[in-house]
Amino acid sequence: MRNMQRFMTLSLILVAALGLAACGGEDDTGPVSPLDRPTQTSTLPPMPTEAATLPLLPSPTATHWAIATEQPTRTPYPTPDRSDATDEPLDNYYVPGDWLFKPFEDETGTYRTLDEFLGRAVIVHTLSASCDICVEQQRRIMAAIEDRYLIGDLTDTVFLALSVDENDTPALLHSVLQKQLGADWLSAETLMREDVPADYMVGTASQDLVTELERTFGPTASQADGVAVIVIEPDGLAHLMQDGLVSEEALIEAISFYSNPPPGLEPVEDVEPTEGAE
Repeated sequence: MRNMQRFMTLSLILVAALGLAACGGEDDTGPVSPLDRPTQTSTLPPMPTEAATLPLLPSPTATHWAIATEQPTRTPYPTPDRSDATDEPLDNYYVPGDWLFKPFEDETGTYRTLDEFLGRAVIVHTLSASCDICVEQQRRIMAAIEDRYLIGDLTDTVFLALSVDENDTPALLHSVLQKQLGADWLSAETLMREDVPADYMVGTASQDLVTELERTFGPTASQADGVAVIVIEPDGLAHLMQDGLVSEEALIEAISFYSNPPPGLEPVEDVEPTEGAE
């Protein structure tokens, strides 16, 4: 009887042990929190330990545009050779433009344009019949004309007194200048002779011409009291003389430098001396 009880006890212990072993072998199928999931090893390449060396881009450089252009080719008429000239040229120039082709009225009532005088030098003085300072500038122009005439160096130049006042007529301007200049007006009359290569003219600019003169040479060219004096070379290239009254000396230099040589004056060529010549 006692052996039987011992057998039964061992059997129960064995059954209990098998049951516990079966429970411990089952998987936990419940939800797993993302925080409890094992961390996966990153597949990205490791960061470099030193700063990467990147190719340097070229620094931007400003485009250098030319601020001064070469002096334009002077066409259609050649400029006289000035290689032996002692006078200094003016340091500004204006290329031929629309101002050459806008009309002005002369004393005969004819409408003319400045391009008609290409091939000759032209000195234009913008003024009006009611401008007092303009008379003084004309007086200096007359003195320069007389100086060149007396030494036989009066070149083939056109002197144009051009009114920029639409209320002026060429006849009125002529009359006022003749009266105000007095004896100095004789220089203008000298240029009106047919045997003198230079010419003196008076005229009234059209509004179109006044506009183009102002656009090209500045406001002084369209204002009578601006006493603008414009020198036009035989090829149409122009120069604006300094602001204010232009001196007789500066006008003489401009006449000599920019005008054609006097008639009959030919450049002297170097001649090799003949053998035995002293």
